[in-house]
Amino acid sequence: MKDRLDRYARGWGVTIESTLDTQSSILAFGTRDDRPVVLKVVRAPGDEWRAGEILAAFRGEGTARVLAHEPGAVLLERVVPGTSLT
Repeated sequence: MKDRLDRYARGWGVTIESTLDTQSSILAFGTRDDRPVVLKVVRAPGDEWRAGEILAAFRGEGTARVLAHEPGAVLLERVVPGTSLT
């Protein structure tokens, strides 16, 4: 799992500051071009596998904007408290 996380971080230009393991994925909090981002890498195909594709369809309207995605991984803008999603 760590190798996939590192590969996506390098490919998408993410500097990882911290990570959080969940049952279904690993979340990496960091920056890209000095902007806060969250990189989510899903552990195995299932309900969340196409999350990036699905969130991208919203085009950032009411959701965090998708900056990049592939099956099993998504790079999102990091929404901090007080950030409007509209």
